[in-house]
Formats: sequence, C-alpha cells, structure tokens
Amino acid sequence: MTAACSAFCPRGGLRRFRARLVLAACLLAGLWLAPVAAAEPYLALREGLKCSVCHVNVTGGGKRTDFGSQYALTRLAAPTDDAAADAPRFGGRFDPFVSIGANLRVALDYADVPHQQVRSEFVVRRALLYLQVDPLPGELTFYLDQQVAPGAAQAREVFALLKGLPGGLYLKAGRFFLPYGLRVEDNSALVREVSGFSMAVSDTGVELGAEPGPWSLAFSLTNGTQGAGEDNNTKQAVLSAALVGRRARAGASFSENEAADGSGRQAAALFGGLGGGRFVALGELARLEDRGPDIGRRTQLVLLSELNALLAAGMNLKLAYEWHDPDPNPAMEKETKEKTPLVLVGSRC
Repeated sequence: MTAACSAFCPRGGLRRFRARLVLAACLLAGLWLAPVAAAEPYLALREGLKCSVCHVNVTGGGKRTDFGSQYALTRLAAPTDDAAADAPRFGGRFDPFVSIGANLRVALDYADVPHQQVRSEFVVRRALLYLQVDPLPGELTFYLDQQVAPGAAQAREVFALLKGLPGGLYLKAGRFFLPYGLRVEDNSALVREVSGFSMAVSDTGVELGAEPGPWSLAFSLTNGTQGAGEDNNTKQAVLSAALVGRRARAGASFSENEAADGSGRQAAALFGGLGGGRFVALGELARLEDRGPDIGRRTQLVLLSELNALLAAGMNLKLAYEWHDPDPNPAMEKETKEKTPLVLVGSRC
C-alpha cells in the first residue's frame, strides 16, 4: 500500500509553496505505517533498471515480478524492528505457475488556490488486484490487472504474453496500456491527462517488442478506441524506443490514430532522465496534433519535469513542474496551465 500527501501550488505562490512543504512534512508521520509503495519511473532511474526487471508487463506498471517483490521488501521499504523483519512474508506466489498481487493508494489532497475555498480531502486513489498465471514459466503468461476502486470494477489490463520468440522478441495480445512515454503513476499529470496515454486508459490489440542490450523497443497496433467497441477498420499505431543506462536514459514515442472520417490525433514525445544515488531528475515533452472537420488542425505542447529526492529508506520527496500550452500559435487566444505539485510518499513493509 502507498500513502501519499500532495499539495498544489499555483504560479507565484511562494508562501503557499512553503506552507505546502510544511504540511506535507507533518503529514508524513501519519504515512509512515504504509506497507509498500507502487513503482514509478524514478525508481527505475535510481537503480538503472528496465521496467521489465520489476514488472510482469514488459513496458512497466502493474504487478511485480519475483525480483520486483524482493526489491520492494529489501530496498524500497523503510526499516522495521527486528521482530517484524523476521516475520514470515507472503510474496504473492503460490507455486511456479500462479501468483497474485495488490496495490492500494490512499492520499490526502490539500489545495489552496487564490480567491477560492481551501480544500482538503482523503481519497482512495487506487485499489487493484493482480493475477498472473504462467502455464509455461518464462515463456507464456496470462495476466489480469483488475481495478476495484474508485468507481466501478473494471479490467485495466488482461492479456497473454509470449516471450522467447526469434530475435528475442515478445508478443502481447489483449487489453493493455499503450507503450508511450514515461509510465507515470499519476493519471492527473498534465502530460498524461492531456495526451490520453495514462494508466487510466487501455486499449485492445497486439504489441510486439524486444529488449536487446540497453534498448527497450515496443510497437503496438490497437483499435484506437480506448477500450470501447470498434466501428471502423482504422487502427492506432504506437512506437516507442528507449536507451537505458546505469545513470541515465533517453527515449522517444510516436503515435498515429486516425478515424474513418479523417479526424484523429498524432502524438510525439521525448522523455528521459538522470539518476543514481539519492537524486533523480526526469522529464517528458510531448507535442499533440489534433485534426478534424470542426477544429481543422490544433497543436498542443505538454511538459513534465520532476525532481525526486530519497530522504531516507522508504521516504521519497517529489517536486514536479507541469506546463500545458493548448496552442503554440501566438495569434490564438489561449490559456496556458501550470502545476507545481509537491508529493511525499512513505512506504514500509
């Protein structure tokens, strides 16, 4: 389980920013009892690992691999007393063929926006159950990622994964998150919310990929309906490539989704980060081009920049800056958006 507190600071609110910092620091004491933390891109950067090392889904997110579970118990979590450390732990695996997992995120959101009522709210951000069945361990996997809260229960991901194909390829078929950009857990981040590529949106189709040496490569072809029924013959294509190093990584993603009437969206993103030790910086810059009979062509730019600091074992401080320009054309009337969220996450196993 992950417990987090976040604060929202509008542009220019330095005193509010300091107040949020104090608030988050105070709240952290209450978060110290959270058992486990969910994965984020900064963790992969901090350790110099690919997403597939710790996650069943090759492109990241969701249930952990056996290595990922051990990492969560031994490296990710805050220290416990000797008696708790010696207690038996269930890692989620029943036998070589079946394993389960879960993810619960509870948060306290606090917002202080000028000329508006101060708001604070406890929310269940995410409650998930995972099921992994390996009839041929290391070769064939059937996977389910089921959301139980908030809102109605739904299968976020359900797919078959076939590994060990010629050339080191893998094949995924079913419903899954598209391999685009950074696998940021926060679905409200502008770069995820505006682009439509988030862990709240999955689609049905196939994905082919490989991880030769330091590279992570993935190509998917899906309905392009965000999980809804298909009513035409057009499909969404997504291509993503990343070079992963011990202290840095860089990548790019491209997506084309065209409807039968000629409308659609083209998306391109550059992403990467520097990490190692206590500090990790990462970011993503995306360009989105929408087209249609009513809007013509509309271009948007979205930016995410993030700095993570490991304050102590099981305690991460994240400061992010987000920016959205709905149309870079200076002649257009528009309103840019900026967000500076501050998030502390405490974890313990």
